[in-house]
Amino acid sequence: MHSFSHPFYDIEIEAIPAGSLVKILSIDGRRFTYELRSPLSEEAITYMKSLMDAAVFGDIIIEHSPDGFASRESGSRLPRHS
Repeated sequence: MHSFSHPFYDIEIEAIPAGSLVKILSIDGRRFTYELRSPLSEEAITYMKSLMDAAVFGDIIIEHSPDGFASRESGSRLPRHS
């Protein structure tokens, strides 16, 4: 999967060894990135869309656990949408 759609956002996905960088550009010009440290699946996309709907506009690390997905703020700036 190269991308997915969401209203008000342009999304680029870049494969990395640990998973994917999901680079997001919002209609108001905000740029932020989610680093997904698991396979890009429909479940992961649904979780990321829920973060966008909740206005989580920062660089976030997302990991999968037996209890589902969890996110935390990135300790460093992640690459941005081009």
